[in-house]
Amino acid sequence: MNLIGNWQKTTDSECGKKYPAAIQFKANGLYEAQGDPKAAVHPTWDVGTFKLKHDTVSLSTSNDAVIDYQASEEAGTLTFRDPEGCTVAYRRL
Repeated sequence: MNLIGNWQKTTDSECGKKYPAAIQFKANGLYEAQGDPKAAVHPTWDVGTFKLKHDTVSLSTSNDAVIDYQASEEAGTLTFRDPEGCTVAYRRL
């Protein structure tokens, strides 16, 4: 799985609203996310670190907690499942 690059959210679910509209994963283990300006809440991911291990991505969140997300990539779509079972998908730009 290759996370490096820019991704745009394709999920439009209620639980997915807490995740950013776009995210950029960098080769140095850092990421930057852009929230949706129309969102009522600050995104769970804003800026921080990430680490990929098999099918798990550990991301530092906006409150500095590091959370493990199940992840998969297929045909240019990156899908995360959070510990509460919410699934959010991003397509590679």
